[in-house]
Amino acid sequence: MQKRTQVHPVFFIVGYVAFLAGVFPYIVTGHIPRWGDWESRHQLLVPLGGSLMIFSGLEVMFDILSCSDFFKKAIHGVLLLLFVYFK
Repeated sequence: MQKRTQVHPVFFIVGYVAFLAGVFPYIVTGHIPRWGDWESRHQLLVPLGGSLMIFSGLEVMFDILSCSDFFKKAIHGVLLLLFVYFK
């Protein structure tokens, strides 16, 4: 079994920066972004940053619990299906 390189902190930092870049204009102007109105159409970086932070958090959890590759793929697949279904 090969040792994988640890890129979890990099994904989390990039996700956090993207999330802050997506939320910053709304914090400065005092608007709260909502999913259904036209004023929030520019918040494209918010889901990108959130997804990178969720992915890196899951990978850290999988490394701590030393889960199998099948379990990792199953959890990622279930999350992907849930996000697609509830969008």
